[in-house]
Amino acid sequence: MPDVVLGLDWVLANVSLYWFNRSAGSAAYTGYASAPLWGVAPPNSGVPTAAIQFAHDIGIRSHAERSNTIVRWTDVPERGGHFAALEEPELLVADVRAFINGLEPATAADRN
Repeated sequence: MPDVVLGLDWVLANVSLYWFNRSAGSAAYTGYASAPLWGVAPPNSGVPTAAIQFAHDIGIRSHAERSNTIVRWTDVPERGGHFAALEEPELLVADVRAFINGLEPATAADRN
């Protein structure tokens, strides 16, 4: 529950920013504007990618692997949520660090 983790005042203050200036629709529009492309997998760039799936988020690994080179996948079913950086910052940073530390250094040949 975001209000438990972040505090009710914080949640209400952020919701108020969108509600009182009537910008919630336009803020969400970018997701809807790209709707015609939903379901079309982009080509895989080959870039090493990490994913962390917190509670209440939906990530389907087999689908993500079609267009991403997943080298690290972390499931956290009991904590966090859609706003993981706010709800579980220490856990998120630790996972990002583990991902980066697990990467091979690039060589000059890799960059060309």
